[in-house]
Amino acid sequence: MNGGSARRAGSSCYCSCQAGWTGSTCETREVICQPCLNGGFLSSPSRCLCTCRDGYSGPQCETGKCGCSNVCQNGGIASTPASGCRCSCTNGYTGSSCTIPLCTPLTYPCQNGGTTTSNGQSCSCSCPLGYSGLTCATNMCSGQCGNNGRGQPAVGGGCTCVCNTGYTGDKCTVSLCDDYCGDNGFATASYASGCSCRCVAGFTGSQCQSRVCSQSLVRCENGGTPTSNGAACSCQCPPGYTGSRCQTEICLGYCGANGTPGFNSVTGCTCRCNAGYTGPKCETNQCLDFCGIYGRPSLPFNAGCGCICQTDYTGPRCDEQACTQARMGCVNGRAQISGRACTCVCNAGFSGPRCDRALCDNYCSNGGSPFPTTSGCSCSCPAGFTGDRCQDALCSTYCVNGSPTSSNYPNCECRCNANYIGPKCDTLDPCLSLTCNNGGTKVPQRGSCVCQCRPGYTGPDCRTSICSRSNCNNRGDSIYDPLSGSCVCFCNQGYTGTQCELQTSCRDDCMNGGVARMAAPGVCVCDCQAGYTGTICETLIETQTCTGSENKCQNGQPAIKNACTGQCQCVCNQFYAGAYCEIKIDTNVCDEC
Repeated sequence: MNGGSARRAGSSCYCSCQAGWTGSTCETREVICQPCLNGGFLSSPSRCLCTCRDGYSGPQCETGKCGCSNVCQNGGIASTPASGCRCSCTNGYTGSSCTIPLCTPLTYPCQNGGTTTSNGQSCSCSCPLGYSGLTCATNMCSGQCGNNGRGQPAVGGGCTCVCNTGYTGDKCTVSLCDDYCGDNGFATASYASGCSCRCVAGFTGSQCQSRVCSQSLVRCENGGTPTSNGAACSCQCPPGYTGSRCQTEICLGYCGANGTPGFNSVTGCTCRCNAGYTGPKCETNQCLDFCGIYGRPSLPFNAGCGCICQTDYTGPRCDEQACTQARMGCVNGRAQISGRACTCVCNAGFSGPRCDRALCDNYCSNGGSPFPTTSGCSCSCPAGFTGDRCQDALCSTYCVNGSPTSSNYPNCECRCNANYIGPKCDTLDPCLSLTCNNGGTKVPQRGSCVCQCRPGYTGPDCRTSICSRSNCNNRGDSIYDPLSGSCVCFCNQGYTGTQCELQTSCRDDCMNGGVARMAAPGVCVCDCQAGYTGTICETLIETQTCTGSENKCQNGQPAIKNACTGQCQCVCNQFYAGAYCEIKIDTNVCDEC
């Protein structure tokens, strides 16, 4: 192909290819790249791309920093002294422009015994018989031998074949061991030992003539041995078993769960009892009282009796308290015996007697996730943060409600969106969320916002009246006097004084310990003690007092039985309230109602 010429070498033919082509039939184009100049190197031979040294450019690195373009060839390095451009040649070239090749085996190596030659303009290889190509890399005998034999040029011309084991002939086409293994194997040959066979599964013998009776094929049970009778396979059963696959136990179940049955051709079935059992059929358990009060006997084992222990007990006889997770309460670890003590062995990153103290809590900043390592604590940082403890914010995500104006990490700066302030724009303008009550005015102050309250009010949001009712006793009203700059009290009926601290009785005819009280403006009533009623508490109520567990009243208050329902009810005095007198009434506490 591609202008190649057929040549004969002995009894074989080969192709002599035109320049620029290679392959057994000259089918492959050789890529010939122009050399890279000025110390550049070919970084992509298939695309003829040069990677240039610093200061050089161009497809072949021909333009140097001294301005001498295309002067130095074949990788020569240009320099510009006072007298003009000069070349320092490399890569096996010489001459004023580095165009004369130095053709040596080191600068232009040939393969397969080829000889390096020069025509004064370029280097080439003189190939031995049977090889071709620019560097004699093409073996023209490749593909001439059958059965993967290796072709190589012969002395005096032509090709010769080196055959793989089991084949012979000029072209390695003659098999030495055909039909040696029959239909049950694959023949292989060796010049030293002759023919041999690799048998297929299920056959054996020097020529794969014998059937293999393997366990996987016959599947004998209960220790049966696969055997061959020539044409078929069968199982040879041990004593006590029968069946085509030894699947039937002659004495199955004879010893129950406490022994192993055996078979004697004279006496029949026998038993080999497990440890702790005895009797002709291993029916007697010798371990009934072995485990004490904290366990129960299990099936005996070879060394003696065994026990199934209750929770938190262990030992051969269940007489030792166990070192368990439930007992120790190890939160992040496991319970383990250390010496003679039961302790918690903590997982990595935890400590304390119960492994409940995390060593790496609060180790990471900015939402980083801590995790323990062999050398201490480490952090898995969220997006936008870095550093050993996630303490450094990247500028791209530094501004929470704004855009960055600087990429000089870690000195990030932000332009905040409306209504946000702070270095990271992460603080809502405090004056937006602040509400000043009772006519107060918002006043910005030192990066925050405060309320300037009207006279008579105070507090962060002017919600609190200076003249709270707490200034006046007995629910008196406190009013701010702007003239005096102080609070004055307006007392309810029945009270007087600058702070309504003095009580004036509205009546003096309440009997049996009753107390006079203003129920409404102009209405004075008697609050009767328990067991009395009437306008002035003059009537005794005949009731049955609840005592003992029937009295569920608190704070020492009595309970009486309702004559209609028969249930006990609490009778609270004026200092308590609630179904069980559980609420204490503070007469000096005033609200803002």
